[in-house]
Amino acid sequence: MQNLRVAGVKEGKENGQRTRLFVAELLKETLGLEKAPEIDRAHRALRRRAGDNEPPRHLIARIFRDLPTEVVKRRAAFTPTKRVLRDKPGVRFGLLYPAKLRVSHNGSERFFTDPEEARQYAERIFGSAEEE
Repeated sequence: MQNLRVAGVKEGKENGQRTRLFVAELLKETLGLEKAPEIDRAHRALRRRAGDNEPPRHLIARIFRDLPTEVVKRRAAFTPTKRVLRDKPGVRFGLLYPAKLRVSHNGSERFFTDPEEARQYAERIFGSAEEE
């Protein structure tokens, strides 16, 4: 989702520069961006180094998403529900973009766009976060 794969960059082009900084500058120049994107980490694909007659290994970078303030607020509204769900056996949950909570438990999957509805569901099934 947030990973970017860059192909065709010759091995050693980094010239000793950290891969993360190299990829940020490469993207800035190639895409004509005003500033380099914020990159969490970057590396070459995990395979042996390419020989002279082989295509170079891909560069893989993880890019931070710059979410709009409104989306950040909508996602943060699910924090109380995530506290209730955290560390519960057999429960998996995550936020989908822009702000939809997915909860998997006992073979079923539920989706919530309303934080209050999600909180009520979680507390009804698992109890409140304060009870722990």
